[in-house]
Amino acid sequence: MPKSHKRSPIITRKTLYWILSVSVVCYLFHLSVDVQNLSRFVETDPNDVFYLLKDPVNLLILHPKVVEIQILNRHSQMTLDFAEFYMTEQLSFGNSTTLVNMVANPVDRSVSLKVNTFLDLLHISIDWKIHSKNKGTKTYTQIEEEIRVKCPMLFKYVIGDLLYEYHHILMDRIQLKYSSEPSIALM
Repeated sequence: MPKSHKRSPIITRKTLYWILSVSVVCYLFHLSVDVQNLSRFVETDPNDVFYLLKDPVNLLILHPKVVEIQILNRHSQMTLDFAEFYMTEQLSFGNSTTLVNMVANPVDRSVSLKVNTFLDLLHISIDWKIHSKNKGTKTYTQIEEEIRVKCPMLFKYVIGDLLYEYHHILMDRIQLKYSSEPSIALM
């Protein structure tokens, strides 16, 4: 009987290793680009931070609990007019999607921050009663510190840079919009 010849596999083990190696290299390169983009975002002077936000971009914050910041363009239904700025009253930092609406450039166009977060660490309750300092209201510094302590990652990459630049305008807007409503809860 003639000996049967084994058919050689179409994809050899060596080929699979090569494909895997290339995939890993590509992934690491993509990761390094993300890190560079993140460092540009974080290290930018507060006065220039919004220059980076003028065009729709995706920015991935590399953290064990992933926070994805997506800048949406002005045509998005989530985008608010600058004069109508507000922070959603119930912001859940559990397993559900969290929406933080902010304005990046009131002159050129408005954009929003859509924050998908799985930070399972907090229930921040911040009192925005800024219309009367005689009623135990919190100053911007106190609000900033409360966010910084209870949610350091979110503060560092989202709240800090954005509110630093516009907090005086935001406070005016909130004061006008909520002067008859004592507080807005950020949970």
